[in-house]
Amino acid sequence: MKSYKKSLLFFMLAILFIVSINSAIFYYTACIGSTVKSTDCYGQTYETDKETVSQIISITEKYGDNYVVMAQELHEEWSVLSELLYNLRELQKYGSTLEEVKKTENLSTEKKEMINNLISYYGNEDVNIASAIENISKKTTIFNAAVTNTDKYTDYDSFIKSVSDNADFMLEISIYKNDLFAVNNIEKTKSDYNALSGLSPKYADDSGLSSFLNYRITDIIAILSVLLLLPFFAGMIKSADSTLTLDRRYAVIFPLILTGAVIVMQGANLLFSVLFIGKIDISLPVQSYPILFYSGEKISTGLLILHFFLSKIVGTVIFLLLTSSLVCIVKGSKGAKKLVGSLAIILFVVFEAVTVIFMGDGNILKELNIFSCFMPERYFIRYINVDILGNAVSRTGVFWGFALAVLLISLIVFIRSLGNFMKIARADAEQSYYDEINRKYEQSRAIRHDINNHLTVISMLIEKGDSKGALKYINEVFDETSLAMQPLKTGSSVLDALLHKKTEQASKSNITLSYEVNASLNVGISDYDMCVIFGNILDNAIEAAKKADEDKRDITLTVGTQHDMLYISCHNFHSNDIKEQGDRLMTTKSDTSMHGIGLSRIKTVAAKYGGTVKVSYDEANFMIEVLIHKIK
Repeated sequence: MKSYKKSLLFFMLAILFIVSINSAIFYYTACIGSTVKSTDCYGQTYETDKETVSQIISITEKYGDNYVVMAQELHEEWSVLSELLYNLRELQKYGSTLEEVKKTENLSTEKKEMINNLISYYGNEDVNIASAIENISKKTTIFNAAVTNTDKYTDYDSFIKSVSDNADFMLEISIYKNDLFAVNNIEKTKSDYNALSGLSPKYADDSGLSSFLNYRITDIIAILSVLLLLPFFAGMIKSADSTLTLDRRYAVIFPLILTGAVIVMQGANLLFSVLFIGKIDISLPVQSYPILFYSGEKISTGLLILHFFLSKIVGTVIFLLLTSSLVCIVKGSKGAKKLVGSLAIILFVVFEAVTVIFMGDGNILKELNIFSCFMPERYFIRYINVDILGNAVSRTGVFWGFALAVLLISLIVFIRSLGNFMKIARADAEQSYYDEINRKYEQSRAIRHDINNHLTVISMLIEKGDSKGALKYINEVFDETSLAMQPLKTGSSVLDALLHKKTEQASKSNITLSYEVNASLNVGISDYDMCVIFGNILDNAIEAAKKADEDKRDITLTVGTQHDMLYISCHNFHSNDIKEQGDRLMTTKSDTSMHGIGLSRIKTVAAKYGGTVKVSYDEANFMIEVLIHKIK
């Protein structure tokens, strides 16, 4: 991965793409057409006709909160429509129109009365009975739905009283008296529903809310987004492996982007639900919606939606932390640790998936489950308490206690696995450095052993007057001895390893990297922060030098002291036009990250120690100077 910035940009574009895909899928599966369907977490299917819902709402809205009058008038209207429908079906066998039926001979008195009532209702005799039956059937269905939906809202306290009376009755049954959980559960149920007295929910259409709460494709997309993120995370720690530094901000930025994506996707679903299916009044108690009428939670619809969002976010972040930890363990651990750590995470996720699928409601393993984060509505659709040592405990409280605990543990596991990866990566880099030192030491011993032979050859060439041959031979010996020189000794093995890697990196690109060190770097600044400063300075310098002319591929890194401060400067040539953008330096060429993110990181570390960073440049030269207070 060439730069964090490119990875971050690419990932953001990918997130934008999946957000668009999610919105498109939701729209075309939940909003197109006249019928709205959704299947809840228990497998129950809800089907609503948007036109019917619209008519029901128009009928009920005129009554406001006066449910008593509404119930009475709706019942009366439904009774009238039912009678009309019955009469039409009875008369249909005698003719196709009322006029034709009226002319029929030998009609009973009852049938004649039916005809007169229908003529009075329609105001004329020219009524097609088949069409009338179809229209009255639709109207009857609508009023029947309106009566069914609103009846139970006329006296909500009666429902609460029925729950309380039923609880008292059950407590008298002997089969429950010997069951500690059963007794506690009944008493808690009674107490929870009694707390809802006086709530007075108002009937609201739940087709939009139901479609929003029961939509599962977004959860799948969120999990796929986590899997999409993993290659970027793997590339990030691989880059850290090569530079011995890790920009920890990106370990925070990626989860934040993912969290934002989940919020945007679910927010888009909610918006589509409101615009195309039905409005959602967040101020209403959840019991106002038929699918949540039996909920024992005293909570508004707005708080339910907030709970819904937070639950989805927590579940996605937990999954991200666990999978990222798995990447760190696989890439950073060895032998038994890699096997045990990987299996632990995999088995945990598999166990959670199996229990949430096969365990029954109320079972503690099903309630304490990370996959419950993706089905938060089930805590409200059904009233169920969890059995914990015979005590009836609210499943919502149990869920949040578990979810937050797993989130914290997952974060700790991630931090430790990432830290372990960096520790092993640094140890490997240091070992590589020491191996290189030993190799060069042996190489220098061989050169010293052969030095007399080299001097003899040079002396002979000079005696023969072959000055060109002698100079050529001297240069060959000089190149050989240069390769055998030990890298810079700073007092920090980690920093030595980094500088050694950067020197090799520069050499591979035919760049001359020179060090002028006139001060000790052992000044109390952490190895990590030193690596951030020197790593980013040299990364930017090497990247710029690669684009410079062959005769200007030189980098000079200088370290000294100014009063009580450590002074670090780096000079290099560049061939690109540099532009300032805020506190970053940009280039007009394709590599827009040059001196950008790296400079920001250097400034952050310098500020941490009360230091400053100064950058100066012209058309060909670039200079960065860093001043840092010594700790000791």
